[in-house]
Amino acid sequence: MVFATVIPSFLVSDSIKMISSSSFTIVAGVGPISTIVLAAIFLNETLSLLQLFGALLVIIGILLVSFKKGNNL
Repeated sequence: MVFATVIPSFLVSDSIKMISSSSFTIVAGVGPISTIVLAAIFLNETLSLLQLFGALLVIIGILLVSFKKGNNL
C-alpha cells in the first residue's frame, strides 16, 4: 500500500518542486491521452467518437495553458 500511495505522492511533490507547477500540469495532462492510445493499441479497444472528442479537448486545454504561460512544448 505504501508503494502505491505514499511514495508516488512524495515523487509528485518533488517533481513539482523541480519544475514549475504549470509545467507539471502540462505533463500530467498527457497521462489520460496516452492511456487511451495505449489501450487502443495493446488491448484492441475501440475508441468512440466521444472519447476522441474528450481527448481533443484535453489536448486543446494543454496547448492553451502552455501558450498562455509562455511555455514551449
